[in-house]
This record gives sequence, C-alpha cells and structure tokens, in this order.
Amino acid sequence: MLLRACIHGDDEPVLEEAYRTVSVEDGDIGSLVRATPGLRPPDGAFVGGYPALVVAIAKRALARRCDLRADGAGTSDGLDAASGGGAAGCASGSDVTGGEGSAGSGSADGGNAGGGSANVLKGAPACDAARTVVPQLTIADVDAAFCAHAEAALTAAGVRACVEHAPLESTLWRCDAVVHPGPPQARPPTRAGVAVLEAFGPRYIEALYARVDELGGTQPADHALVVPTGHPGQSWAIHVVAYPAPPAAAYTALAAALRAVAEHNASGHGAIRTLACPALGTFVGCTFADGVARQMAQALHDAQTDCVGAL
Repeated sequence: MLLRACIHGDDEPVLEEAYRTVSVEDGDIGSLVRATPGLRPPDGAFVGGYPALVVAIAKRALARRCDLRADGAGTSDGLDAASGGGAAGCASGSDVTGGEGSAGSGSADGGNAGGGSANVLKGAPACDAARTVVPQLTIADVDAAFCAHAEAALTAAGVRACVEHAPLESTLWRCDAVVHPGPPQARPPTRAGVAVLEAFGPRYIEALYARVDELGGTQPADHALVVPTGHPGQSWAIHVVAYPAPPAAAYTALAAALRAVAEHNASGHGAIRTLACPALGTFVGCTFADGVARQMAQALHDAQTDCVGAL
C-alpha cells in the first residue's frame, strides 16, 4: 500500500510511504484487542486502527514540511524514509523504536458500532530512540513580532525549529507535548496557560496542581513538570515557570522543559518526539521579545549540543 500525504497549497506531495498491511476485523472490540497480539507483528511494525495511522502519517507530513522550510527546500517528491539525515518529526510518541520501522504500542483502535479493525504496517519511518534525545520543537505564538525575532535567533544560533505565527492550540493534533508556561504556583493561568487549560480540561488542572503541591506549593524555576493531559493527540504538558519573568526566565524555562522531556523519554513512559512551545514570559507588544527569542534559541542550541542529537 502506498500512502501519499499532500498539504493544501503544495504542488507535490510532501510525504510518500510504502506499507505492507495485515488487517484483522471483528464485530466485538474486546475480541479484536485479544486477537491482535496473536499476529506477532515483526520488529518495526506499527499497530493501530486506520484513525491512528492517518493521524500518525499526517503528523509526519506536517513535520516534514517544517523540516523542508527550515532547510530552505521545496516539497518532497518520491519516497521519504525519514531516516538518516531527515527528521521524522511530528509522529506520535508511540512510534519511537529502533530497527527498520516505527512500532506502535500494540493498541488497536476500534471502528464502527463497537467493532473495528487493527492494522499491522511494515516499512514505516525509522526512529532510533537511543539516539534521539531532543524533541523537534515547534514555536507557536500569536505575536508576529516575536515570531520574526524567533526566526532570526534560531538562524543565528544555528539550530532548527519550526516557527509558526499561530495560536498555541493549533498544535494540539500535531505535537506529542506542549510547554505550559505559568507562575511558580501554577495559578492563576497565563495567556498561553488559558489555552492549555481549555484544551485539556479539569483533570489536567487537578493533576498539575497536585504535582505542584507535592513540591510544597511552589515549583522551582529550573524544574519542569511532565503531566499527562488525557488528550488523544497531545498527550503531555510540560509546565515551566515563566512568570514573573526575571532576566533569564525564558532560557531557564525551556532548558528545564527539554531536560524533563529527555528524562521522561529515558523512563519508558511514552516517548515525546515533538514539542510545541509558545513565547516564554512575553506578551503581545512587549519590548523584550527579541531577548526572549534569543534565550529560547540558546536553550535549544545548548540542549542539542549537550545531547546526542535531535529529531
């Protein structure tokens, strides 16, 4: 099976992937879940229903688009293995594995009326989790001036990230995790924090407050909290201290977030390959957006320099 991903406005497909599939269908979702492990999928296989496959492929296509923009190249034509020099990008965290393919967690997504199908795909893009320690970063913010400063700062620092003049919630289905900036007590919510809280709801809020309370009610500036969101697309939020904003707040916050993601990925609790982040400690029209952009670019540069590599 050949899958081709096209993005509106592009003349050529941004991603093409070839798969060999095995399908299991059953009218009872419980029976389906029990039967799927018996397939004994080979190393490098992705296991999931068609919705999961479509979401994963769409994320990789969008990430590939970001990579091409960062490289100054056009769209891709031909098969893209997303290995070697290419970045796999915004694929779901469960896709991270070694070997020749990307392996899912083995879950089966149901279909209609309580039934469904599970699909085992071979030949999906490779990602060596042992080598990948810094997630691909997408900086999304509604402040056009900050976005322009961020583009310039990243170029000057010699690091790659995707900068989007867009609301943070636009990354909800495209990145595995999001940086949630807030005050040391995690309340009251900030501008970006409101978007995060609205997207993830009361369970996330309760979980975040509980984690901060475990720290004595105040989160240290150099400490980031990785909190599950319960959202099917963006599974994790990384809460960092960005307000009030001392001189190095943006650098400290993003550096803490990247360290927390690396530690989380090493723990085996579900990999975070792609990370969305707003401007840290700014507001629209502020006079220090350029300094915040430089700090964030430096934090990403230092993380990529200290670690083995980046997606």
